[in-house]
Amino acid sequence: AGLGLGGSMVARAGSSEALACTPFPWVAMRQLAAGEVLLRPGDDDRAFLLLSGALQVVYETSPDPSGEEAREINESGSLVGSMFEDRPGATFVATSDCELLAIPRELVDQVMAQSLPATRRPS
Repeated sequence: AGLGLGGSMVARAGSSEALACTPFPWVAMRQLAAGEVLLRPGDDDRAFLLLSGALQVVYETSPDPSGEEAREINESGSLVGSMFEDRPGATFVATSDCELLAIPRELVDQVMAQSLPATRRPS
């Protein structure tokens, strides 16, 4: 079963081959090498779908005396971006080579509004 968006079909969230051969005018593939930063606080607020690899999310503010706290995202199909974080100040860094699908914020909001009426944001 696939996910139909804009008349196109994604065969599987973790399948880059399905995406590479299908035209998606509203998304872009993004590849990162280990150590590269995907997003910093204040960067463009878009979502990413992790297709392969692993990311570390490092928070600027933390109760930890070092001033940083981190968590790992390594599950294919995970949605990544500041809009999915519970608190501000997140930097996303590749801990291995990654392949991601960049999705505009407007598309995420539209899909969420249609799929989950309780998540609609007030206008």
